[in-house]
Amino acid sequence: MKEGPAASRELAKSRQRASDRSYLERVDPTFRDLSPDRGTLDEEAVAVALRDDLDHGLAALVGALDQVITVDNTLAHLAGALGRRVWIVLPRAVDWRWGRAGDASVWYPAAKLWRQSAPGDWTAIAAGIASTLRAGTA
Repeated sequence: MKEGPAASRELAKSRQRASDRSYLERVDPTFRDLSPDRGTLDEEAVAVALRDDLDHGLAALVGALDQVITVDNTLAHLAGALGRRVWIVLPRAVDWRWGRAGDASVWYPAAKLWRQSAPGDWTAIAAGIASTLRAGTA
């Protein structure tokens, strides 16, 4: 697990990306936030799952979901490794493992990659996800 200032900056960026959920109001999914600090699930249970029981606790939560939508983080890799349908939201400058283009992952066959078209532009990704969910073509 990363620690220190770099980890704090990454966490802040992740929270900023996740803060605009207005696109979820335009679709009708049953939405479950697995972030332990959001208060939408039992915070203590999720925190224990993340910290102490990654193999069974968080894996069980992911296994109970129809689909996971997340940024490139542990959850993305766990969902992919479990073979769950996962959409991974990626910034313009991606980690090498995601390749340079395309929406498929060579690592996780059930994953779909949502890539930024321009640095900092999350609006197009949010609109694409909302449209796909609304159309039921997920």
